[in-house]
Amino acid sequence: MFVYVLETNTTGSGLDILRCNEGKCILVTSDIQKYRNDISYSELHRENTISFDTFNHMVGSSNWAGKEPMAIISNSDRRLADAINYSTKLGLPCPNIGTLASFMDKSEFRRSSESNGVPTPKYGIINDRYTHQIQALAVNFPVVVKPNTGTGSIGVMLCYDSRELEYAVEQAFCYGASTGVLIEEYIEGPLYSLEVVFDVNKEYAILGITNRELGPAPFFVETGYSFPVYLSGEYVESVIDQLLPLVPPNQSIMLHVEFIVDINSRKPILVEVNPRVGGGMLSRMMSDSLGINVFEYYLKSWMQRIDCTGISSSRTDKVTTHFWKYPDRKGQVSILINGLKPLLSDFVIYYKVLVSEGDVVEVARDFNGPLCSVLIQSTSITLNFDLKDYFRKSLDGAFTYDN
Repeated sequence: MFVYVLETNTTGSGLDILRCNEGKCILVTSDIQKYRNDISYSELHRENTISFDTFNHMVGSSNWAGKEPMAIISNSDRRLADAINYSTKLGLPCPNIGTLASFMDKSEFRRSSESNGVPTPKYGIINDRYTHQIQALAVNFPVVVKPNTGTGSIGVMLCYDSRELEYAVEQAFCYGASTGVLIEEYIEGPLYSLEVVFDVNKEYAILGITNRELGPAPFFVETGYSFPVYLSGEYVESVIDQLLPLVPPNQSIMLHVEFIVDINSRKPILVEVNPRVGGGMLSRMMSDSLGINVFEYYLKSWMQRIDCTGISSSRTDKVTTHFWKYPDRKGQVSILINGLKPLLSDFVIYYKVLVSEGDVVEVARDFNGPLCSVLIQSTSITLNFDLKDYFRKSLDGAFTYDN
């Protein structure tokens, strides 16, 4: 039987999901061409890729052409609800749709956190662009504005006064904030993400922690991260303690948890929780470092079949760092002049340069043009950081611009 995957992200990381279930997976996509720059594009051959029209016909007719589904899943924020609805219609195992909404709707997540005694930034939700509704919130600056649903720093902005706030709200609605805009207290401190899976008995396994490097305010665009990094046990225990009352009983679920360690209280504050595997290159970084395919865990948790007592939260000697650099002046990157040559023998550069007109660049608004992306793996996070600094400095002189 086959696993049907409703879309995935457009990096090689996202396509790792198609290697689950011994490769018996079928990608359902609205546009195969969007994967044309993917490093795993060669795997998207005709036999395991279908359109949504074909998929809907198969669902409606119950004619699966010998490829009956054992699960319909997604790791795409836009398709998670669709995957659950299809699964429910066909009687296939999946998470509860209410559980999905309780995490992905940021205001609902904040309300649930408050009611369960979880530390929560002060916040408000507005449903239209009218100035009087914004002013009625009586927020204390600085605040962060973000669409009530969605991820990837899209439409996120830090505001220090009412003028900036009104502009940020307008922009957030422009980026599709159909369920409203969240305005919340700004918490200053380093950002991390924790990857964890819970089984139906609320036993859990922590797969690792990632640090997050952010671009300058006010847009909080991510520019790099490393996996794994290690934090004091008290921080990790605090994050788990905050999650436990939010995880529904009798359900298994995998969570990508972003949290800030508040520089004032020195305590972790949950920023958002997504019921899926971390996006971008993170899943590939995790799989490479841990020597597993994390989507196997995701598939088992989606199908409500995972047993966390059998998963060891072991440390790893392999550290993977992913960073990317945007041009910081106007113009398009036309060529990379000097190749990025390995300095030492105990790391791997999976790919040197990825040039794309990515959504992140356009939506973030604070960068122009394509980006260069580098993935490094070594046995030392110190070595990774040294190499990252070297490559970033190399890239500073590596661009030529068509002005």
